[in-house]
Amino acid sequence: MLNNNKNLILVEVFQHCICFLKHGIIWALIIAICISSSGCDPALMAGALIALNYVSTIEEQKQRPEPTQRNDIVPTVQVHQPPKAPEPVKQKTPESLIMEARMAYAAFQWDKAQRLFKDILRKRTLARSLRWEALTFLGAMEYQQGNTNEAKEYFLRARKENRTLSPSGELFPPHMIRFYKSAR
Repeated sequence: MLNNNKNLILVEVFQHCICFLKHGIIWALIIAICISSSGCDPALMAGALIALNYVSTIEEQKQRPEPTQRNDIVPTVQVHQPPKAPEPVKQKTPESLIMEARMAYAAFQWDKAQRLFKDILRKRTLARSLRWEALTFLGAMEYQQGNTNEAKEYFLRARKENRTLSPSGELFPPHMIRFYKSAR
């Protein structure tokens, strides 16, 4: 039964890879191979590809040109409308920034993810659990890029924020979790 579930997950992963290939994102296949060869769970691989598909769909929508207005049509009646007041700029909450940073991490957009997590840490009224999460993700990115000294510093800061939390095995590879726990 377990092998059957893994096969179904792998089929779903490769369906997402095909979707990426249709959208011109050829490197999706490389990502799938990298994730599977790093020992990550197939479910994590499926989740990362689904998030990547979501991000690429958003990027594709941003790149679509705005519809053009035809100037050769003359209106028969002109109605005066007062100008609309500008809408207030919405401030992003720390929770929405964390979600955006997680999506960037899952899509391997680590420069964006690092910038967002660092922006989150600059918030003065940030909950300790969110501060721990940002520091853990920053440490994970440094660790996975081979920067173990920087990763250790982030992990130590994260442990100072909350000694009871530990990185999730669903999000991070086991060797990184062992490194987190061994950081002193």
